[in-house]
Amino acid sequence: MYKLDDIYNDRNSMTAGRTPNKLINEKSPYLMRHVNDAVEWYPWGDEAFFVAREENKPIFLSIGYSTCHWGTITEKTYFNDTAIAELLNEAFVNVKIDKDEYPDVSGIYFEMSQAMTAGTSEWPLNMFLTPNLIPFFAFTQNAIESGIGARTFPEFIADAIKLWDSPEKEIVVEQSEAILYAIATTVRTGGDTLPDKGVIEEAAEQIIQLADPVFGGIKGLPKSPIGYQANLMLRVGEHYGEGRAIFYADTTLDVMRRSGVYDNIAGGFSCATIDEQWRIPHFEKMLYDNANAISAYLEAWKATEKEEYRDVCNKTIDFILEEMTNDNGTFFSSCDADAEGREGQYYTWTPQEIIDAIGHKRAKTFCKYYNITDKGDFNGRSTLYAQLSEEEYADKHKINKEELVDTLNASYPLLKKARKCRLQPNKDDKVLTSWNALMIHSIAEAGFALENDAYLDAAEKAARFIQKNMQEAGHLLRRWRDDEAKYFGILNDYAYMIRAAITLFESDRGTQWLEWARHMTNILSREFRTGNGSYYVTDGLDPAIILQRCQYIDLAEPSGNAVHTENLLRLYKITNDPIYFVHAEGIMRGAETPMKQYPIGHCYHLLALMRYYDKKAQTIIIALDKKDTMKKEIQHLLGQQYHPHTTVIWKRDNDALLHDTRITKNFPELSTYNTINKKTSVYISQDEQFSQPLTTIESVTEALH
Repeated sequence: MYKLDDIYNDRNSMTAGRTPNKLINEKSPYLMRHVNDAVEWYPWGDEAFFVAREENKPIFLSIGYSTCHWGTITEKTYFNDTAIAELLNEAFVNVKIDKDEYPDVSGIYFEMSQAMTAGTSEWPLNMFLTPNLIPFFAFTQNAIESGIGARTFPEFIADAIKLWDSPEKEIVVEQSEAILYAIATTVRTGGDTLPDKGVIEEAAEQIIQLADPVFGGIKGLPKSPIGYQANLMLRVGEHYGEGRAIFYADTTLDVMRRSGVYDNIAGGFSCATIDEQWRIPHFEKMLYDNANAISAYLEAWKATEKEEYRDVCNKTIDFILEEMTNDNGTFFSSCDADAEGREGQYYTWTPQEIIDAIGHKRAKTFCKYYNITDKGDFNGRSTLYAQLSEEEYADKHKINKEELVDTLNASYPLLKKARKCRLQPNKDDKVLTSWNALMIHSIAEAGFALENDAYLDAAEKAARFIQKNMQEAGHLLRRWRDDEAKYFGILNDYAYMIRAAITLFESDRGTQWLEWARHMTNILSREFRTGNGSYYVTDGLDPAIILQRCQYIDLAEPSGNAVHTENLLRLYKITNDPIYFVHAEGIMRGAETPMKQYPIGHCYHLLALMRYYDKKAQTIIIALDKKDTMKKEIQHLLGQQYHPHTTVIWKRDNDALLHDTRITKNFPELSTYNTINKKTSVYISQDEQFSQPLTTIESVTEALH
């Protein structure tokens, strides 16, 4: 068993006096951590490729990320072991990648590793490439740790060296090229048939059958917090009257909010759990998981009116703004799982620590409710895990629910203060466009619905920074850190940022966000769109990308193609420009077969499909007078309603963009539907017919219900 405290304590002594390797000028916290490794690392790029080709050496490619628990272990156990490092340095050109900086490269090699290791790939990823970047050998941490018969890291390296020096090398490389060709030729770039509306109900039924009816989520381990999967099931439940779908989403979100995967003390979600009850998490907190969770809990609050979900939404956003936000307004990527050299040390408790923080009386209730014991459930310490909701617990123990809730709520800030005195987990403070865009969308959406201008301000501040500092020649850049923006954006960067910009526009943060969304959409259409309708992951200009992929499946983040389908449908409703509708249908045709074959892996496509088929969705034009009369009241009405496909267009007489003929030629109402008698006027469409102008809050309320 690896002792992380030993690893952390030994790091400085191991690396003292070493000459830094080629990672010395990198900005990634993950790569910077490896600057003084015994392994002579290169960053991914032309210098490493040139050396490999000149010396005819294979490349050892190591891909990881800064908050990965196993990455910390490999750093000392392998990459600072002198004997292993000498073996690697002699035989290979060693390349280290932060997977978050190169999701395009990481995605390709992860997919190849899956094919080469019978689907057992995980992070950190270890691969061996030819000088032409074709993988020929891979192994996983799981293969090392799996017990009887497991091989050691040096043995795998020796296997790769032996293979490279043997006549079998050519055969293996040919097989790898065949795998690459097979993947390339099976990439769907389009299709002939639009998905039928029935796909949505079929997918929901499959998800219901795979669901854990007791603890929520999907059966099997590990379990990851559901975000857009919950959004889908809530919408299916509301639209089709499918009570089981709502039960699934409600059960999952309720169990998650009182489990170890959710930080009840300060807010925020861990990335996964290792047990079916959501009790023991992987303790790292990822920005994208929390963005997805905020959106899911916000929608669940609207759908169920449960205040607990609103509280989770608020608390998670507050955690992001307090703990994960740069001075410039952008958001950090992740929080580490480890502190004081131990996984989960920061987030777990003993009964005595609880008593010291909140006193005996409160601690008795708190520890009993959250199952905090002397024995503990993780390394002799306890996660916060409540088997019952507050109401269920109060009923079972014949106590007053309000008193229980008051005790818990009074305890959280005291425990948060006590926990702040501990050594805090490291943060990966690099700014990623895609992950920031996910959070901008979620916080803006929540800020509007919860009528919280501070949230909207935070979302807009982050978006403004990206717009100003993370573009080059009008194109998005992927990563910013220490005043350096680098790496051209991929599909996810654009798709997520377009979605965020549209959400800011619909939240009345200005027409400039609609203009930027249209600009980025034009770039995607021009540089990423395939000839058959879907969108490639990259623009195809980087010669080091050995495979052009067209990805439909949702991973930890939603599919870029799926999110952009939603973007195009939203832009169509705002502008009535038919090109957006045509392009949305092109993606849906490409996703039709994957959606049918594996619906649970294509939830965001199904969300877009629901929007496509929702012919009753309203478009609301709000022409505000100079005093913004009724704006707050209208926002309150819209924020409370559960109509996720409603399009909201805020306009003022001086909004030049909404009078621009490039838009109004397809949607003349944008220029003609103005204030009446200089009073705020609201126009609501249903079935493509707009209402007469509504100039009182009573008439608007009646029309919206």
